[in-house]
Amino acid sequence: MRMTGGTFRGRILESPKGHDVRPATDKVRQAVFNSLLSRIDLDGIHVLDGFCGTGSYGLEALSRGARFCTFIDKDTSFCRKNVAALGLENRSKIMQKDLLKLPEKPADIPAANLAFLDPPYRKNLLLSSLGLLKEKDWLVPDALCVLECEKELNLHMGDEKTYGDVKISFVNSG
Repeated sequence: MRMTGGTFRGRILESPKGHDVRPATDKVRQAVFNSLLSRIDLDGIHVLDGFCGTGSYGLEALSRGARFCTFIDKDTSFCRKNVAALGLENRSKIMQKDLLKLPEKPADIPAANLAFLDPPYRKNLLLSSLGLLKEKDWLVPDALCVLECEKELNLHMGDEKTYGDVKISFVNSG
């Protein structure tokens, strides 16, 4: 798995082996960021990468000009390795937590202008996690949210695009 654009384009990210984890592929991330170009200026924004896994979405945003990223997942081991390998510790906060049990956003963590949510498929976590992030002030008003899910899930919200077995929805949090 490689970074697809920006300062770290071409750098390899470490990812787990096996079928239990499914990091966003290079092709899907490239398509997502191509779509984002017409929706949001990444320069200087704050990003949240929920269910971050390897951290690929948030790292891609940092590579392309985002100022800061908060990474959240129950297992942050691969994300930590990738953040360190790219030297981005001073531009990120890694939280090893269950996203659905997050407290109110602490004052020292910036609210996100852009959020990526890529929860485990077929567990009905996407909308509840988005609702919690809004309720607990982790997002600025009307933040852009990129939701990744299985293509069979009918969200009926925002602009949806399908890439193979993956559906991406672009939704404003407002």
